Amino acid sequence: MKTPFKILVAGALVATAGLVGGETNAWAANSCDALVDPIYQRSNPAQRTTLLTPWASEADKAAQNHGYVTDNGVAFKASTKAGDGLVPMHRLYRAATGDFVWLPPGPEKDSAVSKFGYADQGVFFHALASKGDCGTPVYRYLKGTTHHYAASQEARDALTADGWKEEGVSFYAVPAAPKANDTDTVFSLAALPDTQNEVNDQRDTRFKDRMQWLVNNKASLDLRHVLHSGDVTNWGWLEKSQYTMASDAFKVLDNAGIPYQAAIGNHDTRAVGYNGNPNNPGPGGAAYQDHPDCPKVLGAGQCDSRLLVRHTEEWNAAFPASRFKGVGGTFENGKSDNMYQTFSAGGVDWLVLSLELYPRAEAVEWAKQVVKANPKRNVIVVTHSYLTGDRKIRQDKEYGSTTPQYLFDNLIKVYPNIKMVFSGHVGQWGTRLDKGDNGNTIVSYLTTLHSNNNPVRTLEINTANGSVTSKLVTPNKGTSENDSTKVTLSFVK
Repeated sequence: MKTPFKILVAGALVATAGLVGGETNAWAANSCDALVDPIYQRSNPAQRTTLLTPWASEADKAAQNHGYVTDNGVAFKASTKAGDGLVPMHRLYRAATGDFVWLPPGPEKDSAVSKFGYADQGVFFHALASKGDCGTPVYRYLKGTTHHYAASQEARDALTADGWKEEGVSFYAVPAAPKANDTDTVFSLAALPDTQNEVNDQRDTRFKDRMQWLVNNKASLDLRHVLHSGDVTNWGWLEKSQYTMASDAFKVLDNAGIPYQAAIGNHDTRAVGYNGNPNNPGPGGAAYQDHPDCPKVLGAGQCDSRLLVRHTEEWNAAFPASRFKGVGGTFENGKSDNMYQTFSAGGVDWLVLSLELYPRAEAVEWAKQVVKANPKRNVIVVTHSYLTGDRKIRQDKEYGSTTPQYLFDNLIKVYPNIKMVFSGHVGQWGTRLDKGDNGNTIVSYLTTLHSNNNPVRTLEINTANGSVTSKLVTPNKGTSENDSTKVTLSFVK
């Protein structure tokens, strides 16, 4: 057997050519029959660490108690029992970094323990000692001092796009069963308007009531994902009760198991927080750079909205990436400012891409790599400011880094799998259609609605005929408002 691993300086383990180079052995075919145990993969997006386990209960507990909230499903199949042609894979854990690696017995495993501080937690599954007739290579990736594992090409492409370095084949396993074909082609999404005016008074129940309405109608809508385009709070960084109210509202979805996303609006950053009254200054909805106390509170060098809009510390305390389901990656480690999530519905695969307000060019470049690496996923882009009140693409960058037109030109129109864009910011609602560079139709929805009611946009999607039917519903009145639209898109299947 070849040496499967070597030790790299800087404390990271790096895979070499892998196990036995793929040569066939007489027992290889029989050993394939033993690999029937699914190996579940969970990731902690905050720490960038990965867990492989043959026990679903351990995967669930890791998600609940240790931040392993990204469910990558069954990565591959192995065996929990020893057998001919199988190699035991020890799980090693390094407390200093929270990193897990899987190594077979030998000097490399011993060196990882003695020199690099990894603790041997024992054998957790058995893999194929060679590719044989049924094996698929499981690759290991490195980013910083943590590792990730991928067997499918899609997973490998996503890791590469997110900056992970491939270290080679670690071992061989049996591919996970392909995803069952979902014959139910009709499902729904929901898009929430700006909720900034619903967190000012503890007696205001509109935010939580809307969430409860979504839960109550989850089955009838066949609701699969909820979107929020920002301004979740008003000036929550100064009044913590606003984030408490917002967090409690989203917990209604958490408890019901409904996945959701939330983009960052200007009111969710330190850019907003002044009542505009120099004679009696206090918190409010105007630019905090103009607050007389800004130099004292934040330092004179920070009193610039272009800087303050990137201060999202309070947002990420309430809504870190680890809170969201299906997170595939983030632009900045652990931060949900720029993040993507994946899910499947209607027999097709989806990717929700959340981008910061007037995103930095580097964030747009990151987003391009994510979309490029996921050509078989239908992409939904959510960002706070994109359309004007008359449904034109905004040309200004206000106090951000790039314009919405820049976002359209450099990302949205470029990739044929980008299907929908959601935004808010201005007090209007509406729908816009554009053509991408590949002739594909892109539909953009504006849903702001600073209203005394609690409207929500519902979208019924039929992947069989491509129809997307949208309407604005007012849950607390049981009525439907204007802007009922139906468009036809071509979905990637």
